[in-house]
Amino acid sequence: SVEPTEPPLHTLARRQPKPPAPAAPPKNGDAVNGTIQCGDSFGSNNPEGQPGWLSCRSFAGLSFYCPTDKCHIGSPKDTPLTAPLSRYAFQNCELYSSKDHLIVNTAEVDSFMAHNLHGVSVVKGPSKNVYVCRWLDKNNVNSVRPWCDGCLYWDWTEPDWTPLLAQGD
Repeated sequence: SVEPTEPPLHTLARRQPKPPAPAAPPKNGDAVNGTIQCGDSFGSNNPEGQPGWLSCRSFAGLSFYCPTDKCHIGSPKDTPLTAPLSRYAFQNCELYSSKDHLIVNTAEVDSFMAHNLHGVSVVKGPSKNVYVCRWLDKNNVNSVRPWCDGCLYWDWTEPDWTPLLAQGD
């Protein structure tokens, strides 16, 4: 005869808390919480029909549109009043609108696209002159990048500025 046996006892394991769900990627128009540093580009692909807004791409490669009046140079704690964009300039840059590749002492910055790993930026000034500005270390004035508040995430593509460099050749 077979007698029933007690089932073996199992140690109960505590359930692990579920890991948090990964954050959804930002959508066009989502507001940014905090200050963004425009490390890779600034003003290179501004939104059409939206005066007062400019494009900004962070060092992480995220793209934004930001209100121009909320952007500044200096540190993230500065403001447009303490460090206005009107003082944003690079130094000892090569002017690419002439065949002799003049070096200018000061190049005012309207927009730029940086190749940070190579220490070079392509810069457009207010007069639409194009400059190539270089730097060797992060403390050089040509590696200064603006900061903006009130930005919106926006997926946009960098324009091809290569033809700009062919102007002087």
